[in-house]
Amino acid sequence: MSDWYTWRWILGIALAVAVGVGATVWLRMPENLPIRHVSLHGDLRHSKAEALEHIIAQTIDGNLVTQDLGLLEQRLTEYPWISRCRVRRDWPNTLRVHLEEHVPAAHWESGGILNADGVLFVPKEPKELDLLRISGEPGRGVALMKFASQARKMLAPHQLELTRLTESRRRLVTLTVKPDLELVLGRARPLQRLARWLRYLEAYGRHATHPARVIDLRYPNGFAVRTRIEF
Repeated sequence: MSDWYTWRWILGIALAVAVGVGATVWLRMPENLPIRHVSLHGDLRHSKAEALEHIIAQTIDGNLVTQDLGLLEQRLTEYPWISRCRVRRDWPNTLRVHLEEHVPAAHWESGGILNADGVLFVPKEPKELDLLRISGEPGRGVALMKFASQARKMLAPHQLELTRLTESRRRLVTLTVKPDLELVLGRARPLQRLARWLRYLEAYGRHATHPARVIDLRYPNGFAVRTRIEF
């Protein structure tokens, strides 16, 4: 009797394995569970839909089960404007693709665009975007984008708009604000120097005889002014 139960147990396992293997083979056959639809989701303002659709068409291989989702995500994030991509299976026949674009925040003057986090990307077809311009050494995008964000917050209450930020090789910082004013902040404690100037901005404006063109804030106890009218 015990041999009979042993054989039943063995046969049961063999049958389960056979069913599992058969199901796996069936699921992996291209003609079963084919991908019939790909749905794109996300706020796409700069990406070209036809370019994304071409990438998807060139990458899809197999059915809904065998499709390499990681490969598709990788290929789509290689498109310059796409920062993140998530692909999910939506049974029984759809791939759901969620895309996030870079948010353009500044032109990197040596080429490309910085997003809000300071990540550099280079669109194949650059667009005319009215953005802050930043110049600096390679790899400084994240730090300079953070600096620009802090400077903008400080300038905004005074109705001043930051249009350009330049950092030299020696980390000397210069800001350009509208209408056309350069603020030379230098290297040491540039934000503190900017804050000091803003405290005296209203008083300076009342007493200035000519509009300033360049203000050098690198002096410990004051600042030097070059006006628009040269003598």
